[in-house]
Amino acid sequence: MNITFIIVGLIVFATVLYLINRYLFRKLIAHNFHSKITRAVMILLPISYFISYGANKSYPSDFWGVVAFISSFWFAMILYLILFALLDDISRVIVKRLFKNHTLVKDIESGKRFKRCMAIRYKLFLGVILPLILIIGYNNATNSKVTAKTIALTESPTDSVNIVFVSDVHLGATYNERFIKKLVKDINVLNPDIVLIGGDILDGDVEYTFEKGFIKEFSNVKSTYGIFGVTGNHEYIGKLDRSLATFDQAKDLHILQDQFALVDNKFYVVGRKDKMAERGDEGRAELKRIIPKERNGKPVIVIDHQPFNLERAEEANVDLQLSGHTHHGQMFPVNFITKAMYEVSWGYLKKSDTHYYVSCGVGTWGPPVRIGSRSEI
Repeated sequence: MNITFIIVGLIVFATVLYLINRYLFRKLIAHNFHSKITRAVMILLPISYFISYGANKSYPSDFWGVVAFISSFWFAMILYLILFALLDDISRVIVKRLFKNHTLVKDIESGKRFKRCMAIRYKLFLGVILPLILIIGYNNATNSKVTAKTIALTESPTDSVNIVFVSDVHLGATYNERFIKKLVKDINVLNPDIVLIGGDILDGDVEYTFEKGFIKEFSNVKSTYGIFGVTGNHEYIGKLDRSLATFDQAKDLHILQDQFALVDNKFYVVGRKDKMAERGDEGRAELKRIIPKERNGKPVIVIDHQPFNLERAEEANVDLQLSGHTHHGQMFPVNFITKAMYEVSWGYLKKSDTHYYVSCGVGTWGPPVRIGSRSEI
């Protein structure tokens, strides 16, 4: 990745972070929140997250894992706090313009009554509404639902195949051993013929996951044909070679890197390198070049982490493509952004004879919080 691109990105990110924190800090202080405590919380939480994230790469430990888990909630807190502050400002402007000559509005705006009213609103949001959002979001993120979908392929094997598909596991400090054990248990309950994983199996702190050996739990998955998966962008963020070394800890976990596998002489599973591979020297192969030329009527299932350029699967006569990556925005209203970015942000689509399913993921990035989406298998 270009060093200039990284530096510019960091500068932009730091600037936006500073402006957001400055805006919120001024709002909170204006409404009688203790300045030193407010400043400490708003500075320490994001700094703690990035320090723990970096430390876990070089010095993996449970301590940094706990710090990363706690401080990750800052992302959700800051999102909904800034939405509340903006909506509060907008609503005030609208009320003032609509009722600018009303004596009651003038009296409220000019006196201590207004300041008390504003302080109560912020305290109600921070003390009741925001904690409730985080609790509901945490429940949505950590208790996966099972989405059942029957797909009839044009070219189908003799017998039906029970595929269990998961994506965006994000194993690391937040989604750790306890989570992966529960996930494996939930998968086994479904009696899969085959398990497919749509990338981002690991989070960015790969060294921590490697040290703890969380990935080994996949060896306890009970399926007829094993587990096949692909890399996602987070495997590249955490260094691809270390990610692949981590995958080697689990038996029967086959990571396909622009490769295909013929399963029980019935159907092909094609796994693509993540789109991030295009930035490297090796790149990634065109889909048509990966798919076997002689299919002999056997269906082809493609796993491609990022659901871009869906027409390429259609052009290659793929029967089914499975993807993830989007998290369906993870936290409302980000889902409106992912809907604008992707042809399918979450769910099922059919184009000609090609079927697509985009999972919103079984894990999360950043905070273990989902609002407007639910972790799914």
